[in-house]
Amino acid sequence: MAFYDTNRKLRKERFLAFQPAEIHSLVLIKPDSAEVIIQEGWGKRQAMIAFIYQGNSYYPFPVTDIEFMKQTQDLAFGRYPITPSPVLLCSVGECFEQDKCHYKIAASVLGRGHV
Repeated sequence: MAFYDTNRKLRKERFLAFQPAEIHSLVLIKPDSAEVIIQEGWGKRQAMIAFIYQGNSYYPFPVTDIEFMKQTQDLAFGRYPITPSPVLLCSVGECFEQDKCHYKIAASVLGRGHV
């Protein structure tokens, strides 16, 4: 399993329990399948990527890739498969102190397929 678990966030206590060699702030993966989810989040339009990697379904990660966001800007709210599946550069951020969690994002969507 990549990136600690299939959740979108890691509790601070769990993150602090990792040994230094276990901590990865970036991971490059090629999912088995992926789909973009266009929704409203935090009062604005948001692109998320849900994916299956090594047989595990991952909770959708927010996308911060500006080029990918431009590519999907005209899509209506909904879910759209990406074929072929892209390569994802995933990142885990600093702790968000309000809820004591580190959030995972899709920082870059590489080799974009057709949405």
